[in-house]
Amino acid sequence: MYVGTGNAYTEPSSATSDAIVAFDLETGAIRWWQQMTADDSFIHGCDQRNPNCPKEVGGDFDFGASPALVRSVDGRDLLIIGQKSGVGYALDPDDGGNIVWQLRLDSGSELGGVEWGFAVDNEKVYFGNSALLTSGPSGVAAVQVGTGELVWFAGLDSPVCASCNSSMRAAVTAIPGVVFVGGSLAGICGGRRNGRPRCGLVVILSGNSSGTSAGKQYRLAPDAG
Repeated sequence: MYVGTGNAYTEPSSATSDAIVAFDLETGAIRWWQQMTADDSFIHGCDQRNPNCPKEVGGDFDFGASPALVRSVDGRDLLIIGQKSGVGYALDPDDGGNIVWQLRLDSGSELGGVEWGFAVDNEKVYFGNSALLTSGPSGVAAVQVGTGELVWFAGLDSPVCASCNSSMRAAVTAIPGVVFVGGSLAGICGGRRNGRPRCGLVVILSGNSSGTSAGKQYRLAPDAG
């Protein structure tokens, strides 16, 4: 069993924080772990002189998205992970979690990078990049499972109202030929609710192949009718 862990809240941080840990299903013993970010001690409110804050505040680069064990087209087992640091990885589950490839999507932040789930098949992994509190673009990156090569990136438009942003924090869902992702208060506004603009977006990305239609967007704004 493979799990992703969170950041530490105190100092010093443990060796298994911000890590992928492999457990033996029969005994529960740890088989191996691979720490992706060391010394990441983080709690909120440190800009307000919280006495519990660590001396060195980390980036809050925990794993909010579960690891995915997949078999690539060449028959190799890979463990795909995405982190709030803005990096996607493939690990070798049969070799102590050693890194096979890594791809930086963004600089990451406490609300950026890969926030929740991603989608994967035996050819590609679809990472949603939140990009909140970062300068990077928010969108979905289609990446070759076996090599980590970026196939295409579909970004969101700039927000069109003051209280909207263009983040893509929701988990990605994929079916053959289509990728679905929800934008958080993103890009489209219609009318008002309780005095505030109603913003929401569901993006459907057609053509999860590498063809000319890859990443073409069909947008639904559920709160805008």
